[in-house]
Amino acid sequence: MAVDLQTGVPWVMCKQIDAPDPVINTCNGMQCGRTFGGPNSPNKPSMWTENWTSFYQVYGAEPYIRSAEDIAFHVALFIARMNGSYVNYYMYHGGTNFGRTSSAYVITGYYDQAPLDAYGLLRQPKWGHLKQLRAAMLDNFTAGNAN
Repeated sequence: MAVDLQTGVPWVMCKQIDAPDPVINTCNGMQCGRTFGGPNSPNKPSMWTENWTSFYQVYGAEPYIRSAEDIAFHVALFIARMNGSYVNYYMYHGGTNFGRTSSAYVITGYYDQAPLDAYGLLRQPKWGHLKQLRAAMLDNFTAGNAN
């Protein structure tokens, strides 16, 4: 259906190994440098559409806390191993759902371990670590070391 629309814009399909050309198959998760099989065609970029910086929390369960080092390691691994060209952090900014409902047994705070909290405040060391990783990668790419 997407291809038949002929929009002239690339379509992205998360976790769709058999995405037809020109739809780009991508990875979602926490370890795409290890789990992603790569693009299903040599003319497609290697993209990570949802790098989960945390995970939603269920009432009564221990919060899942993903360290800044773990995120940075897997981003670097994805770029090095998969020739990754795009990484999107999901979620980069936490949020709340105060006064509204959420799904069953899920707290109304959303991604409170994101690099920016629900109020837009920096959550260190995660925010600073990812900023340094990005700067190092930009320095490397602008110096002509893209591979």
